[in-house]
Amino acid sequence: MQTKWRRHMAALIVSCALQMATHGSQAVDSGAIRVTVRQGVMRGKTMTSAKGRTFYSFQGIPYAKPPTGLLRFRETQTPTSWEGELDATKPGPKCIQLSIFVTGSEDCLYLNVFTPQLPQQNGSHSKQNGDLLDVMCWIHGGLFYSGSAQNYPPDFLMDKNVVLVTFNYRLGVYGFLSTGDDESPGNYGLKDQRAALMWVQENIAVFGGNPKSVTLFGESSGATCVHCHMLSPFTEGLFHRAISMAGTAISPWASCPDPLSMAQEQAKLVNCSTANTSTIVACLKDTDPVLLVKTYPSEPLFARNRVFTPCPEQQSFRNPEPFLPGDPLDLIRAGKFKKIPWIVGANSQDASTFIVPILNLNRLRARWNKNFEQFTKSFLFLPKKLTKVQADGVYEKFIDFYLNGTRNLSQQDAYQIIEGFSDRHFIHPVKKSVDLHLSVGHEKIFWYNLAYRGFYSTTYLTSLRNYGVGHVDERRYIFPMSFFWPYSENDKEVSELILNLWTNFAKFENPTPANKPPDSSRLLDKITWFTARDVGPENMHTRYFNIGQVILGSPTEFLNENLGPVKINMAEDLDKERMDFWDSLPLNEN
Repeated sequence: MQTKWRRHMAALIVSCALQMATHGSQAVDSGAIRVTVRQGVMRGKTMTSAKGRTFYSFQGIPYAKPPTGLLRFRETQTPTSWEGELDATKPGPKCIQLSIFVTGSEDCLYLNVFTPQLPQQNGSHSKQNGDLLDVMCWIHGGLFYSGSAQNYPPDFLMDKNVVLVTFNYRLGVYGFLSTGDDESPGNYGLKDQRAALMWVQENIAVFGGNPKSVTLFGESSGATCVHCHMLSPFTEGLFHRAISMAGTAISPWASCPDPLSMAQEQAKLVNCSTANTSTIVACLKDTDPVLLVKTYPSEPLFARNRVFTPCPEQQSFRNPEPFLPGDPLDLIRAGKFKKIPWIVGANSQDASTFIVPILNLNRLRARWNKNFEQFTKSFLFLPKKLTKVQADGVYEKFIDFYLNGTRNLSQQDAYQIIEGFSDRHFIHPVKKSVDLHLSVGHEKIFWYNLAYRGFYSTTYLTSLRNYGVGHVDERRYIFPMSFFWPYSENDKEVSELILNLWTNFAKFENPTPANKPPDSSRLLDKITWFTARDVGPENMHTRYFNIGQVILGSPTEFLNENLGPVKINMAEDLDKERMDFWDSLPLNEN
């Protein structure tokens, strides 16, 4: 097995090296491409897509004033015009964040536009909606404290006749510091995203995009942000369809437990006074940005009270437009959200990406097992409202239901613990979001479950064993990842399937329209993706679109590639027994 593992990793490393050198959108030297937006003239470049189509790239476009100095912890500001010609041939800096080192910049509010057609390149300056392409705006993930727009190549989507917009937004303390009052209302990252969407409305027609047909889509915390935009009263008209991949606003890791205490803790870490919220914010504004970022937790999943997330805001004279005017659950239950067409779903073993490294690193596994109850409770992200007796009860029920009472993290119980945490953090929050939206009359919801595990999965970076479909595995079917290339034949088919479903939805508000485009995946020939539920009290079952199947525990040789054609089907009541278990617990969403 060790020899086989070494061979697999060697092949992966060679593939990484070759593809980082050779794969990706290729620039075409055919002269500078210029467009004029409200801020001025910019120069882009032509590139080629995955299938050899020429498209136009404009990167590093400022969509807001740099949020530096006095604008740190403040609302996003309208951008100013630039002098001369903007070089839009390379991306702007990513937002400041902590990886191994502190990277990025506070001056980071830049977006990228990729389009297969420009009105002036076609010899026409027409901006009639019928001549314009549907627009897809991507929000990256990263648990609200990492990531950037640079990591999402447009190669695949440019073959689907849509305009793609990607953008950075403030992260971590810069993006989500909240004191619970007017000193720092918070949600600056979400407000940056809103500013990017406003820029799209004002300028996208110049790039051949239709401002009246915008789909907002994102993955993980980006998916949560998409849902938050659906809940906000101040993004009306900025987008018309939504796709949330492995995250919603009620995901436990997206909750806002106690913003003031988090702000106070952040202040203490950089030796700021916590006398009142005014002194906290004033001191944090003057703190060196690198020092501020260095205080981020190295293991954010086990430091819930240190990860800044979206929080409800109070409306006031100084904050007249709170992005989230209430708790997401309250807004949903009251029906205060945009009932627009919505695709939402998750991967069948999302939590494997986080659990497998712990299982396979003796140091981390021993640390968990030494404090098994503490770490398990921490990773369950239980509501703060629970008493100790209630929290202990939830923990015991979790252990009994998923692990048959076993209190030890081991390979023997790997699939059960992955299943349990996947349900807690991804599958049940999605299911509950669907249920809650349906209960207040939101009809056009398309629920999916991705159970296809491709030849390369995020869990392969630490193990050869098949732990299922990991977190962000779906992303590479939409955006080519240079270190996961080339794709197997089934991987290519699943990529084509998901690209068709998502772009059909962006164009027709339906992933499987009656009149499918001629380039649609053959898998769509004989299937219709129905909405989650028909209207009427007699319809109690919830439908979902299932992609693939996972054979847990199988080695690499027995992946989906060897199971024959990729399987897709409509089904009902995903993992009902497990979902009923979570529905029975005293959680915020129940």
